[in-house]
Amino acid sequence: MAWDAVCDLYIDVDRIGASSCLLDGLSAAARADRPGLVAGDILTVRVHFRRVDDGDSQAVQLDGDEAVVLAAKAAYAGDLLAAVTEWTSGGTEDDPYIEGVLDLTADAVRLGLGDEEEIPIHCDIEVSTNTRRGTYRFQGVLRAQVYDGDTPPVPVGGPALRWEEYTNARGAWCIRIRNKEGVVLAAFAPPGEEP
Repeated sequence: MAWDAVCDLYIDVDRIGASSCLLDGLSAAARADRPGLVAGDILTVRVHFRRVDDGDSQAVQLDGDEAVVLAAKAAYAGDLLAAVTEWTSGGTEDDPYIEGVLDLTADAVRLGLGDEEEIPIHCDIEVSTNTRRGTYRFQGVLRAQVYDGDTPPVPVGGPALRWEEYTNARGAWCIRIRNKEGVVLAAFAPPGEEP
């Protein structure tokens, strides 16, 4: 099964410069939550341009002459964290989109987040031609990775037992075996030592 991390953003094209331009999917309703991004992720961002008319949202197709940039900055420091400048077209006639790769592995992301669990971010989608430019802005949140790669997670249906290396009170190297629930099943120590 192929899997791709995707973040879909539905933009109300008539909300240029507004405090939020996001729609709740294909509906005409404004999106209530702030999109969340996680430091260290690399994901596909799909931008769907829509026009709200009479309580419905309709697809808006770009002409192909526009340059589009998605930029994310830390709300307080204002440093650029990540950007998408290369896009490909996709979708259907009823729901066209452009998609690009958002890479959140750069040092700027790590430095922008610092020791915080999450920080607010400002996101702009700038659409321009040779003579015009419009900017759509929305608020998001950047979160720290919970899993940092130090201890591998046990997959569902994964190994029933795991072993741990440790030193006892006297500094002797020992091994302990635990089941999935964390119960110690056995412990081993060198001769003459307590595990």
